[in-house]
Parts: sequence; structure tokens; C-alpha cells
Amino acid sequence: VLYAIYHHGNGIDTPSAGNTKNYSLMAVSENTIMYLPLTLLISVGVFFFIAWLSQDKGPGLSKDFPLQFRVLAFVRTPMLMFIVIPLSFALNTYRTLRERWRSVFEHDESTSDNDAGHQQRCAVIVDAIREWNRQGRRKLLRTARPAWAAMSTKLSSNKQDCALISTRHLNHILRVDHEQLTMRCEPNVTMGQITHKLLSQNLALKCQIEMESLSIGGVSLGFGLETSSHSHGFFQETILEYELCTSEGQVVSCS
Repeated sequence: VLYAIYHHGNGIDTPSAGNTKNYSLMAVSENTIMYLPLTLLISVGVFFFIAWLSQDKGPGLSKDFPLQFRVLAFVRTPMLMFIVIPLSFALNTYRTLRERWRSVFEHDESTSDNDAGHQQRCAVIVDAIREWNRQGRRKLLRTARPAWAAMSTKLSSNKQDCALISTRHLNHILRVDHEQLTMRCEPNVTMGQITHKLLSQNLALKCQIEMESLSIGGVSLGFGLETSSHSHGFFQETILEYELCTSEGQVVSCS
């Protein structure tokens, strides 16, 4: 296409036998560019038409709300249909395929390779904390989990001026002990991962959290309350041991 544009700009209007293909590519490109705005316009029109159909017949939101909030409320239905749900489906599909890959190609839970892999992943955290110490602890230490990934309605973040450490890679289930009826897993493992892992073995958590996207690290540090809590207490009361990395970069076990 660039070759055809170059020769057309130099006054060569008649395609020769050697550059006929280049001119046909130029024609295809022009048609594509011509229909692109029309396609975009139709897509935007459908988007706002669905937003208009989904509105209540009442007076709507008060103008006391910020304009940004009212605009987002107006387009919430098509945003869910065309953006949020497809992205959620894609993310869930990725996680499902990742767990199946691990169950087929990675080592069995009974081997020591799981522990070795866990130690390597923990070493990344330890090194980051020690580097934070070497720099004089000039900033507050926070996880690098973005606001959109948190189970909260809060959209803003207060981590801009903090030292961020990613823990996304700590998402492995290390071991399920059928004799002691315990399991060992990393903090970023979700309840969905745990549920699918245990159900295939006819097992379940004592305090079964129903929201699949919650991580076990977040639930254990918060009030993990479910219908079985009247018998087993909060979720953190079913935990036997924590593995912690201190602010000095030392890994300790607490039971």
C-alpha cells in the first residue's frame, strides 16, 4: 500500500504490469478506511440505543449527583453487556485453562517440587522487601493489586506514592492432605480454584465462601463469614498456620 501511495504521489496514475497488485491493495485500503467510520458510528449508536432502552421510566438520577456518575449510570447496561461480561468470561476461561494445564503438566502434589516452586515464588517477595529496606523505607509498603481487582465499590486508589510489591504469582494450591483433611495454598488462590479442586475429591472447606473471585489471603485477613460459621466460626478460625514475610524480609511460620 505504501508503495502504491508513493508512486501515485509522484504522478504515476496508470498501474503498470509490475505494480497492479499494489494498486489493488490501495483500493482495498481505501474501501476499508471508508467503511470504518460507518462501522464505528453504528456501534456507538447501538451502544447508546441499548442504554436508552434500559432506562427506568421514573425521574432518573438527581442532578445533585456528579455528571460522571450520571453518565456511567446511563450506560451501565451496555457496558455490562459488551465490556464487563465478556472480559469476566475471558478472565474466568484463562484461569480455568491455567488450572487444567497445571493439573496435567505440572508435578504431582506429593512431590517436593511444589515446595521448591513455592520457595522460588516467595523469594521474589523477600528480595523486593529487602530492596525496600536498602532504599531506607522511604515509602509505605503495599501490594500492587489494582483497584479494579479488589472486591470493593471504590474506584480510586491511594497507592500512587507507595512502594508496591506484586503478589499475583502466589496463586498455587500446594497440597491437599486427605488424612489430616487440610490443604496448603498460596494467598492469591481464589475460592473458585479451591472449590473446583476440592469438589473433584469429594471435599469442601469448613467455612465455604461462595464468592469465587475472593482470594484466600483476603478472606483470612477479613471477616470470612458464611452459613457454616455458626458451627466453625469465621474463616480465619479454620486456619492452622500462616507463613509470613516480615518487614525485614524474613519468612516465618505462625501457628
